[in-house]
Amino acid sequence: MNTAQLRPLVARWEQSIWQAMARQKISYRVIDKARSSQVLTFRLRLADERHLKKTLSMTEPIALSLGVERVRISRHLGCLDVEVGLPPAYHQKLSVRTLNRKGGVWIALGQTSTGTPVHVNLAGNRTCHALVTGATGSGKTVAERLIAWTLSTDNQPDHVQLILIDGAKKGAAWWGFERDAHLAHPIIADSNEAVSALAWAVAELDRRMEQGRKAPRLFVIIDEIRALLKVAGDQVAQAVEYIASIGREFGVHIIVATQHALTDALGGSIAKANLVMRLTGWVADATAAHVATGIPKSGAEHLQGNGDFLLVVAGQAHRLQMAIVENRELGRLPRRESVPRLDLGQNLDHVLEIAKTRPARKRVDDEPEAVAYALATRCGVGELRARYGPMGTDRARRIRDFARVLRRVLPGMGYIYPLPLTTISPETARRAQIPGDLVGQ
Repeated sequence: MNTAQLRPLVARWEQSIWQAMARQKISYRVIDKARSSQVLTFRLRLADERHLKKTLSMTEPIALSLGVERVRISRHLGCLDVEVGLPPAYHQKLSVRTLNRKGGVWIALGQTSTGTPVHVNLAGNRTCHALVTGATGSGKTVAERLIAWTLSTDNQPDHVQLILIDGAKKGAAWWGFERDAHLAHPIIADSNEAVSALAWAVAELDRRMEQGRKAPRLFVIIDEIRALLKVAGDQVAQAVEYIASIGREFGVHIIVATQHALTDALGGSIAKANLVMRLTGWVADATAAHVATGIPKSGAEHLQGNGDFLLVVAGQAHRLQMAIVENRELGRLPRRESVPRLDLGQNLDHVLEIAKTRPARKRVDDEPEAVAYALATRCGVGELRARYGPMGTDRARRIRDFARVLRRVLPGMGYIYPLPLTTISPETARRAQIPGDLVGQ
């Protein structure tokens, strides 16, 4: 629908905003009007800045006056933006083909609500890792596919590699990327395999630290991380936090998405620490909006859905319309006949190492042995403390819990017998009644 057809609606809305503000005795003038794919923005300058707080709380009265479901009011420099969602008949698709791109790891995400292009540098200090959240239909998968597609079409496979994980849709989230030449491993749709891939990424990060290298850049992109947290909550959260805390320096980046923005669904360390950039679609309420964006009163609960997002960087929220990668654009992905496979099983010893806690008190030298014993015997905290002291209750509990996780994860890493047999001494094998010919295989 063209601008001329939209003009009567704009005039009617402008009059309705004036009436709603007049009832609260708030004076202002409209200094600009702009539209994006789904949003019409009125930029206001208040006559009296003392009315700022009152105006920011006017979302519901203005929405009621306009006859729309949602209105978002945000500050912009010395002005206020009243952002009104357009009716579906006025929506316009924002195709990735229309965006100007910078190349490399600069991603063109879309346009602001006033039509300004939005680019982010995925190697930047404040944009190197991301948390993507939003309810069903908000556009999370669209955002992840846009990022993966842009990285693949703007970079050579020896410069950028991808690990794409689908936690809930059995691979459907990454349809069309199956033979992307940038894949370091086939698309992962199994939760156990995904946990193993995260362990591999942690080990790869440590290898890069030892070798002092950062190429090629590796991007781990996870659609619906909650499914992984159900399999191995603490280990997944620790791996994400570890990569997010130091990965940028060595070219390892992580982008995770979840429908459930609440802290208990994400894991505390994931929700609040090092995922420095947030992409937030529509969420159910102000509480979920606060957790998802990391800032209060972001207005994410007033978004439209369908790619209408907030980009949060350095505590500042910017509204944008996410561009969409259409099916025909997938034909631009560089292809290869067969995708290589990472040896996910070779990182088991490293997983055991990073699972250790490192408090200031005396270290337990045989922790891998203790993990193996707990895995084999299913023993509890008391027996671990008695057999492998000195050991505190917290550490014994952590070893026990890690063994429980390994019992679920190891089959996905190719171990038929759910036990890291190469770490077990003959004495532990005897105690656990493991046949001697299996030890060391």
